[in-house]
Amino acid sequence: MLLPWGASEIVANLYVGDLQDAVKFDGMIISVLGDVPACEPRRSIQLPFLVDGRARLDTTAAVIDAALALNLRVLVHCE
Repeated sequence: MLLPWGASEIVANLYVGDLQDAVKFDGMIISVLGDVPACEPRRSIQLPFLVDGRARLDTTAAVIDAALALNLRVLVHCE
């Protein structure tokens, strides 16, 4: 059976997906891309840990933890 493409919920309220998912996501959006694409939603938070390494990864984890503690839906996306 083929499954439709879209964001995947990996734990309650935490999703991983791509830029197409970010455009239609209702919740906090975290982009880990090094460059900001023209169609990136304006409300996205740019945390390119793939470029900046461990320090940025720790910051990203803290932001996600804080958002989940507030019961927010969070999407982390790459391309």
